[in-house]
Amino acid sequence: MTTNKIIVRLLLIGVLVTGTFTSCKKEFFDVNNNPNEPADVPVEYLLPSAQAAIGHVLGNNFQIFGGLYAQYWTQSPSASQYKTYEQYNPSSDEFDRPWRIVYANALQDLRAIESKATEDQANYKAISKILQAFTFQLATDAWGDIPFSQALQGAENVSPAYDPQQQVYDGIITLLNDGIALIDEEATVQPGHEDLVFGRDEYFGFNMYYWRSFANTLLLRVYLRMSEVDPTKAQQGIASLEGAQFMLEGETAKI
Repeated sequence: MTTNKIIVRLLLIGVLVTGTFTSCKKEFFDVNNNPNEPADVPVEYLLPSAQAAIGHVLGNNFQIFGGLYAQYWTQSPSASQYKTYEQYNPSSDEFDRPWRIVYANALQDLRAIESKATEDQANYKAISKILQAFTFQLATDAWGDIPFSQALQGAENVSPAYDPQQQVYDGIITLLNDGIALIDEEATVQPGHEDLVFGRDEYFGFNMYYWRSFANTLLLRVYLRMSEVDPTKAQQGIASLEGAQFMLEGETAKI
């Protein structure tokens, strides 16, 4: 075999070996990407995640605390699971978990929807703002002053300031009005069954009709709760809702 032929064969072998290892590396050795922790998630997946987090806190932690504190619920005298709640003496870290779910899960996902939604996904952005308002109201009604104006900035601000509840309520009103303004019941892109709260109505089709009713109803609740501390603003807000579309008897927002 001539020297030239040997060189050619060695080159061909080298190309084949390189291609084989490149293929193996691509197909078999790329094991550091966790499919359960994607770097980018579409709004269709973020929406049910946020809604489930809100439902968890409201239907679990807040429901238990509120039910026992208001004495709507009780437990067997021999039971000890909620003894500290019944004694109005929770531990200092009792609310750490619901706080974390509200901010790190629900609100973080909702803010991501707001920033990621494209122009033709305006209804997703509308739902995001409405649910942010709902969640911030849950938080401030439970804890009083909370991070709001500086919240949800991630590593840019790991110690956000606590805003007075009055400012939080003003921000909630703005979120609700902004969300209502974004609703387009005739839009081509509409949330479907990934919307765990209203889903897609089998009769009416799209669900943004209900989100508008829900947002107006939330606004009314906000103004009613403000009526004892700022009656003038509350009265003006309630008057501005004259003729608005509200949730009717038998309609409910739930998972």
